[in-house]
Amino acid sequence: ALFFNAASSNTVTGSHITNPRGIGAALSGGANYNTISQSTMESNSGTSDSALFISNSVSNRITGSYITNPTGMGAFLTTARYTVIDLSTVTSAISSAYALYIYSSDSNTVTGSYILNSAGQGASLESGSDYNTISRSTMTGNSSGSYALSIFNGINNTVLGSYSQGAGAVMLSASTGTVFN
Repeated sequence: ALFFNAASSNTVTGSHITNPRGIGAALSGGANYNTISQSTMESNSGTSDSALFISNSVSNRITGSYITNPTGMGAFLTTARYTVIDLSTVTSAISSAYALYIYSSDSNTVTGSYILNSAGQGASLESGSDYNTISRSTMTGNSSGSYALSIFNGINNTVLGSYSQGAGAVMLSASTGTVFN
């Protein structure tokens, strides 16, 4: 529906971006300094796609938006840096996916946001996702064996003033320097 590849400094506002058979909005391959605000991003194509996909890109901002994929990941960041997701809602409704999945991505910020997976994991930072901050946010995971927030193999991640609720609230594994305050 929306695909920015090596496209920088663009702004999308007040839009409904939907793709029932693939990724809703994708910023990749050096798509830097873009802003998506007050918009809805939707996918319904299963676990292989997400409503929002950010890869190999720097300094993008998603603000005041609704990101949903009931059959897969809400938002997926991989090798993304300095991304800001604020004042947004990110949802999934399937046990085999995360609402928000941050993989091998550094120095990203999630603030004032609501992360919900009504059937599985809420938010996850994995595989070398370092120096990320989650603040003033709510994370919910709702299935047996799932966590509202999991941090695996990360360095110096910070969770400030946030609320986690689920069968398991928080899982921290193979990580160092994590701060909860």
